[in-house]
Amino acid sequence: FFVITSLLTFSPDILRAQGYPLREYGVVDGLPQSQIHAIFQDSRDFLWIITKNGLARFDGVDFINYLRRNGLPSNYLNSVMEDEAGIIWVVSAGGLSRYTGTGFEFFPAPDELKSQIFINAVWYEGNHLVTSIDQSTGELMLFTFMNGVYSDYTKRFPAIDTLPIIHAGLPGKSKE
Repeated sequence: FFVITSLLTFSPDILRAQGYPLREYGVVDGLPQSQIHAIFQDSRDFLWIITKNGLARFDGVDFINYLRRNGLPSNYLNSVMEDEAGIIWVVSAGGLSRYTGTGFEFFPAPDELKSQIFINAVWYEGNHLVTSIDQSTGELMLFTFMNGVYSDYTKRFPAIDTLPIIHAGLPGKSKE
């Protein structure tokens, strides 16, 4: 007890937390918009930042912005992820987009899935597993995406339809 008390009494530096410099970034620094929706760090340590008006890639010094003119279907995006090959994918309401190194290639949902709003994707067993909300029913759906083709993952596993899923995707359309 005496040793601890003495250390605290004679060494106040022990109690000080190390301060790290904090820097705020905004539109003047290169972000396409100041409201951030999501941030993802890829395997090469780039930060991918989804704003309310586009996507930015940050290398610690500079921002590179990606918008509709760079192949994205919309400037409003829902999520970003990286697959096991290191390819960056972005989810928008209408489907997935793959980063080509300079821009994006969009893979729109087929006509039979136009009622879906795609919200997220993860890499799972060699496929992109994409979640969506059906605009007409409010149901949460799961799709796989492989080689440019969307497939209903829920149909592969009928028990998924019976799981109690709670979501807040559409106002007044919760399924419990």
